[in-house]
Amino acid sequence: MMKAKFGDLIRSKTERAQINGLLLKVLCHNIIIANNESQKVLFS
Repeated sequence: MMKAKFGDLIRSKTERAQINGLLLKVLCHNIIIANNESQKVLFS
């Protein structure tokens, strides 16, 4: 699901920047999931 939302490419050149880019995608994914779950609880 993450690849569909954020793409499968990491455009950074250095390994450290690639890891940071991947961690940022994971963080954004987790924020979206938490937001969706909180909306389900509020509106159910």
